[in-house]
Amino acid sequence: CQPHQTRESQEKDEQENKDEEPGINFTKTVDHTTLSEVSEERFEDFMSVVLSCPGATAALRPLVLIDSLPRLDRWKRHLVSEDEEEEWRALGVAVTGVLDHQSEASTDIRWFKMIVPMISGIVHFPESMADRIECMRLYPDHGDMRSVRPFIRSMEIMARRSPPSEWIARFWEEVFKKTLCMGPSPDEDGRFPVPIVDGKSLYNLRDQIMERFLQSIKVSKVDARLDSSFGLLLYALSIVEEVCANRVQSRILGRLALRSLVDACITLNYLFKIDKDELWASYRVYGAGQAKLAFLKAQELEGDLPSFIDEDMLHAISNEDRWQEFLDINIGHWANSNLRKLATEGE
Repeated sequence: CQPHQTRESQEKDEQENKDEEPGINFTKTVDHTTLSEVSEERFEDFMSVVLSCPGATAALRPLVLIDSLPRLDRWKRHLVSEDEEEEWRALGVAVTGVLDHQSEASTDIRWFKMIVPMISGIVHFPESMADRIECMRLYPDHGDMRSVRPFIRSMEIMARRSPPSEWIARFWEEVFKKTLCMGPSPDEDGRFPVPIVDGKSLYNLRDQIMERFLQSIKVSKVDARLDSSFGLLLYALSIVEEVCANRVQSRILGRLALRSLVDACITLNYLFKIDKDELWASYRVYGAGQAKLAFLKAQELEGDLPSFIDEDMLHAISNEDRWQEFLDINIGHWANSNLRKLATEGE
């Protein structure tokens, strides 16, 4: 049973049949707007070619879910929805794959949009562009794609409808209401990857570092070089331990952890590269000043402190080398620089 066709659409098709020759008209860009304007006979010819391709029916089936699609009645004569949920998902995946207008899939579509008027003779080029047109004809098997693909995209921009077809705005409004949000990785199964670093190796390494520190430490005076280097190393190992224990290396916290590890690595490398006593002392004093600042902020809080704040520990660190009353707080960078400069100067 075919859907009912309005009198206006019948009259329009009859008029187009009088004016057009039989067969598929390749003198226009093939898009949904054009397909809604061609006669019934030409639309049937078009569909017979398309549906003869393996898998075409399944690929096109989601189209009948779109009420805003021009001349939807024509598509429903050839396609029937079987699983709406799966078809909406397939449509979402297809659209997501071409949102980047420079992607390979998007460029393929834009090539098809341009090759039709080129074959039909609507678009003409000078003889000096013969090589370029040959690349278009044999795309993507001929020519340097680093040059051919940008050429296709720039060509297609000139052929766009201005203004865009009215139904496009209705399409986006419709799919926004009818579909749910899709994640950036729809195929992800949600499992955490297994950490490469095992706990036993990590703890053995930490024990070796602490043993080496105890062998190197002296009681005669504060050694900013020793304390800062081993402190940064143990700090980095603690970050790795937390990442592995909670398996967050591929999550947002994993990115923050990686940023902290890079910061520690660049800082330590810079300190060793310059290797001046006053610079090591500056870094140590800066850390004590930050502990003092955190301690003072904690004292300003009303009520119980968060469980992760140890007020006594902050007080001890800030008073370790000198009374905190005589300790400056540097709210800028400890070396009056930034991480980028430290990375460059530490090479």
